[in-house]
Amino acid sequence: MTKGSRSPLSGAALLVGAALLAVGCDQYRTAALTRENPVVLPRAVAPTTMERAIESGLFHRHWTIVKHQGHRYRARLAEREHTVDVVVDYDNTGFTIRYVSSEGLLYEKNADGTETIHRKYLTWIKNLEIDIQERVIAGMPPGPPPARAPEAAASPEEAAAPPAAPAAPAADGGP
Repeated sequence: MTKGSRSPLSGAALLVGAALLAVGCDQYRTAALTRENPVVLPRAVAPTTMERAIESGLFHRHWTIVKHQGHRYRARLAEREHTVDVVVDYDNTGFTIRYVSSEGLLYEKNADGTETIHRKYLTWIKNLEIDIQERVIAGMPPGPPPARAPEAAASPEEAAAPPAAPAAPAADGGP
């Protein structure tokens, strides 16, 4: 072999090493997925207080409310290339945040049934829990109320669509 030339094996070894390093790094970016995160409040609160606290917490953390029906919110967070959907169920004594689905968060269901996800998801959920809980305890959520998605939207894309423009007034000036 001449000086300065590489063996084809050294290139292959370099590629295999890089692949192993990339796969190995993912294990440090993932953690066990906790599908349900229940929070019990120190005292019962009015439903409107709970709703305002959930909406304000979601708004504060940049979540979009996809749907609110009964005692359940469906919300989505889109951060760069990561998207996650959760459901927040509530009553007057507490709330539970449930994982629904995600994209770009390294979600994986392992052969033994355990699930893993990007560690950032756990941080987002913990921050949301704390924000909602603090707002319930304070009784008066700070910040503006979030805009709600239309209830009749069949898909998140429809919910995100801008409202239709108002109709033009009649030519005779009437309604």
